[in-house]
Amino acid sequence: MGRTEQRRQYQSIIRYQLNTKEPKTTIEYYEKLYKDGYHEERIVQLMAYVLETYTKAIIGSNQPFSEFEWKSYLNDVHYTLPNEEAESFDERDARNNSKRIKKDYGDLRKNERQYLDELIAIEESLYMAYLLFDINENDAKKILHVVIQTIFDEIDQEVHNFEDYVEEDLHFLAKNILYCSDPYLNPALKEFIDRIIEVKPENNECLFKPLLLCLNRILEKISQSSKSRGYFNIVKTYVGADFSKEPKWFYNERTLAGINE
Repeated sequence: MGRTEQRRQYQSIIRYQLNTKEPKTTIEYYEKLYKDGYHEERIVQLMAYVLETYTKAIIGSNQPFSEFEWKSYLNDVHYTLPNEEAESFDERDARNNSKRIKKDYGDLRKNERQYLDELIAIEESLYMAYLLFDINENDAKKILHVVIQTIFDEIDQEVHNFEDYVEEDLHFLAKNILYCSDPYLNPALKEFIDRIIEVKPENNECLFKPLLLCLNRILEKISQSSKSRGYFNIVKTYVGADFSKEPKWFYNERTLAGINE
């Protein structure tokens, strides 16, 4: 069906629920986010993404719709309140970030085996998004650019918003990768990393260097493969999809040992 059409269908359902004021959970959550300062269109986008996630879960388990479960899914969403002072991210920023990574850190084209496990950890997340949400290569690149800018914001101590760059579904798919790679967002990951290198702003540059290198390398792979068989057709030959397992963290003992040398 394609990501755009799926997004449109679920947003239409949310708008219908808001117009009919049923179920009440939808109205309550909408009003809560609106009161917190979320823009109306972004609320619909966010709730549509959550509804899509919930719907696909109950279809897979052959369960009927439950307002209690729907409310539980919405309450589990960790959203960030809009920051009106944050800089807006765009395509120019995306291009500049890729250039910055190559200039400051190099690239992995000749030695990507050095981070093979780490690359696969990210690519598994993208492949899962492809299978579940039918994202395409352009969507995947936007997801990666959101992750890259978020990491640079950690390094530079800045804040960007992505409202003009991606819709909420892609933003949250980027957050899935960030949760497995950014210790500032994942307390368990921070605890794991702190055993070897302390997670603090002064260490951000060396801590995030391997992550930025891998993200940029995957962007290159997507661009290169789009001219042949297509990125996801290639990825599925070496990446599995096991929805019963927790996503892999980007960092492992070997990665951290290399950072700490």
